[in-house]
Amino acid sequence: MSIPYPSPEERQKEINLIIKKGLPKRKTSSFWAMACCLSPRILFFGVKDCIIAAAAAAVLSYAAVIACAASSRNYAGLLLFLLSPVFYILLYCLATGKELQENTREIPMACRYTLRHLTTMRMLYFGGFGAVADTLLAFFISQSSSWPFLKMLGLSLSSLFLYASLAVFFLLRVRRTFLQLFAPPVIWTVAVSGLGFLLPDFGAGFFSAVPEWVTLLFAVCFCAVFLAQLHGYLGKNKEENSYAVG
Repeated sequence: MSIPYPSPEERQKEINLIIKKGLPKRKTSSFWAMACCLSPRILFFGVKDCIIAAAAAAVLSYAAVIACAASSRNYAGLLLFLLSPVFYILLYCLATGKELQENTREIPMACRYTLRHLTTMRMLYFGGFGAVADTLLAFFISQSSSWPFLKMLGLSLSSLFLYASLAVFFLLRVRRTFLQLFAPPVIWTVAVSGLGFLLPDFGAGFFSAVPEWVTLLFAVCFCAVFLAQLHGYLGKNKEENSYAVG
């Protein structure tokens, strides 16, 4: 007696049908509801040590920028622009890398929100943490040197949100997690460092000549690009079947 077994396509079709009928309807209409459900306790479950390590490494990097600004103006602006996103980079890479290494990305899986929503909220938190850190960095640089605070603030936030936009661009365009994690910081480091070597005036004179309002305007524009890209990432593939905590 032969028992007819369903094909892999038929099995997947039935699984999707069970998921569609058995899971509650996702409440994605309200961003505020999602933000309340995806609290920091959920978003950073199991990666709190990564946040502490990222903060410690960022403090060391920022100390180097402050020391450079206090001793010489030649490359202080370039170093600030290069290292301002370091807290954001470390937060994202360390947290995601740990989850992939320990295979714990599946732990916070449930019914209401997808992994894409969880990633979006994390990126928003990382951007907020980075903005606070860069504001403090700009303040300490202005106190230890003759650089104006608003100019330093505009430069650091422009750098942060420009890099964050690059990171979200890779999330949107690249499927391989390895490239999503490591391609943006490599491209950022090579591009900014290359400008400093190829254009000597880029480090010494360019940032000194840029008016404060221009740096602040760029910061606002890059922040808008970052948020727009996150919105596009959040709305992509709305029917995907991977779920995260809600």
